[in-house]
Amino acid sequence: MSYYSEDAKQASDTHAFTDSIDTVLRNLGLAGTPDGTLFGFTSDVLAANGIPLTMRGLPWREVMNNEGTFEATALFGDVIWHATDRMNVTFGLRYTHDEKEFSWLNGPRQAPELDATVAALEAAGFFADPAWPIPPEAYNFDVVFAFPPINGQEIEGQKVKLQDSWDDISPRLVIDYRVTPDVMVFGSLAKGYKAGGFNSVQPLSRFDNEDVWNVEGGVKSLFADIGLIVNASVFYYVYYDKQSISLECPAGEVCRYLIDSSDDEAYGLDVDARWQPVDAFTLTANLAYIDATYKDYVTPGGVDLSGEPTGEPRWSSSLGASYVWSFGTYGKLDLSAMHAYRGESRCNADSQLQGTCQSSPNFQVGESTNRTDLRLAWSSTDDRYGVAAFVTNVFDDQYVTGVNNITANTFGTPFASISEPRAWGFDFRVAF
Repeated sequence: MSYYSEDAKQASDTHAFTDSIDTVLRNLGLAGTPDGTLFGFTSDVLAANGIPLTMRGLPWREVMNNEGTFEATALFGDVIWHATDRMNVTFGLRYTHDEKEFSWLNGPRQAPELDATVAALEAAGFFADPAWPIPPEAYNFDVVFAFPPINGQEIEGQKVKLQDSWDDISPRLVIDYRVTPDVMVFGSLAKGYKAGGFNSVQPLSRFDNEDVWNVEGGVKSLFADIGLIVNASVFYYVYYDKQSISLECPAGEVCRYLIDSSDDEAYGLDVDARWQPVDAFTLTANLAYIDATYKDYVTPGGVDLSGEPTGEPRWSSSLGASYVWSFGTYGKLDLSAMHAYRGESRCNADSQLQGTCQSSPNFQVGESTNRTDLRLAWSSTDDRYGVAAFVTNVFDDQYVTGVNNITANTFGTPFASISEPRAWGFDFRVAF
């Protein structure tokens, strides 16, 4: 039985300058002036007329404020029936009740220096000239958090709220059978659940709860005479309303990350092994295969990805080794190494916009990756004290992990995320 309660506040804060806003207006074709800018065009006119004011280089800030209260109550029970000396049947049931309330407050943009300039020009009668086509109120608008009334409800400057609740019953059934004392086979059917919610930067947005059904079967085995453990399983799962966000760039608007959900499915194989031929030496290995595709999914931009890959690589693996030297009362020394491989991402028709899979003359997004880590650790005989030196990403392999296109059509500046470079360090521990 569990209960969870949270009160949360956050601010999504955007800082810019009027020069940047001009770039957005020009690239989206929204300014309606000869040079495509608003603040730059006005500043040039002011300078040409000897007016010592400018609208260039002035700070611009937009803020979306959110508040949320979340409560969750859950009851879980699990029963194991020892059907025979070799077979167990496990049945579990979980009931969950979630309640959430969320609010959005999108105030007007904050640009005090710009407002002071507009006020000074208005007081001097600049906007009264019938030849001047831009009214003073045209300089006060939002770019990043620009929302028209939604379902007849005004968003700008108004605190708007949504609340919702979700109930779920999730079962779990497992049957395991011990073929020999050291070999067990099993099969399971289980349902998972995650409550719905809201997108913090999309006022009055809501998404449904997420459900997943998983079927799995496998074997767990121990070969004690040679120090070997081998486990393997195959699985199939279906996600309903899998929660995510996706980048959407409507014509003439700033790109935004919007709530998105899809039905996904996947099947795969997991194998892991541990071999300890002698007490001092251990080898570990893992191999995973997964074929993950969209079962039913049309993006908010209208791209039908049903049947296409979700981007998850088919193959991943890891290989590790460790050797331990024992020095009696002086403790022990453990040298370990781990190498991990992740296959290349599987592209779909929307991958390039989302920045998860693409190539350019300079780099490739979603290529296969390799990483090797080393660690040398000493610990005392009673394991109370320890010191270690480590190196991560020994060969300094770096990869572009994704491209963010949220500013591509406004500033012409997509930007990339890079995996971590080589790093080294020490850690010390004391147990009390």
